[in-house]
Amino acid sequence: MPRGGKRPGAGRPKKHPPTTVDGSATPPPPGGEPYDAQSYLEAVVAGRERPDQLRIAAAKAVIAYQRRRERAPLTAVPPRQLAQINMTQHDAEQHAVWIARADAIRQRIRDRERK
Repeated sequence: MPRGGKRPGAGRPKKHPPTTVDGSATPPPPGGEPYDAQSYLEAVVAGRERPDQLRIAAAKAVIAYQRRRERAPLTAVPPRQLAQINMTQHDAEQHAVWIARADAIRQRIRDRERK
């Protein structure tokens, strides 16, 4: 009675890429161990690796998936405090004049409401 399903050895033979001594499909760079995207780009910048436009483009595309985005340090100054630090003397004088005018306008409105 015939049996269904996959038979061992049936089908088209698979193509296998040539392997290196350690069993990986691609040979490691001349320095030894394979680079990740960031270390490859750093090696190109430092001159330890010959630049290859295709590998550089691939490293730029892959680097977003190999590294997490770095967050701003938690010691960052809040925007309101940063604005106070950056306020110059002239800005402080202008701000004081504006506050005085705003107070005068508020006082006039209150006086009208009381009448």
